[in-house]
Amino acid sequence: MNEPKIASIVYQSGVHPTQGWDQMQVIGKYEDGKIANSYVIARSADATIRRKTDIVYDWWEIVTDEDDLRIFRRHFADRDRLAATEAAKAAKA
Repeated sequence: MNEPKIASIVYQSGVHPTQGWDQMQVIGKYEDGKIANSYVIARSADATIRRKTDIVYDWWEIVTDEDDLRIFRRHFADRDRLAATEAAKAAKA
């Protein structure tokens, strides 16, 4: 049986309320709109990447795994590129 593939990724950005980190929720969705997975990551001013490990207690871990770092850095780059594209479109309108 073929497992459905993630069709889109949605980024919901914000700023951590006490630390000031660039924070975002990454949501993977299937073609039918159902959520495939979701997680929260943050990037501090010194470019340290963190992954939220507990929502209730606001616990975070510093990401050191090279594969995870590559994926999370790509998410930040994609989000920033998409935001710049949308800003350019809005400026032309």
